[in-house]
Amino acid sequence: MCVAAAAQIPGTIVAEKARPSDKSIHPGNPSSVLAASADVEIGAGATHAISAETFPTRRRIMEGFVVDPRPLHEGGQ
Repeated sequence: MCVAAAAQIPGTIVAEKARPSDKSIHPGNPSSVLAASADVEIGAGATHAISAETFPTRRRIMEGFVVDPRPLHEGGQ
C-alpha cells in the first residue's frame, strides 16, 4: 500500500519507475503480483495519503504475531 501511495507522488523513485493505470499499480514479489491502489492529495507544502487498498488474493500474503517483551509474571503473555 505504501508503494501504491508513493507511485502517486511526483518525484519519488516509485513514481518514476511505476506505470500506474488510474490509481492502481501491480507490484511484484517473489511469489506473485498484487494489485494495490492509493488516493493521494498533493497540496501546497504537504502531501497526504487519504486511503490505500489492496485487492483480494487467494493466497495468504501477511501473517503476524505481537510479542510482549515483559516476563509472564509481569503481565505479558
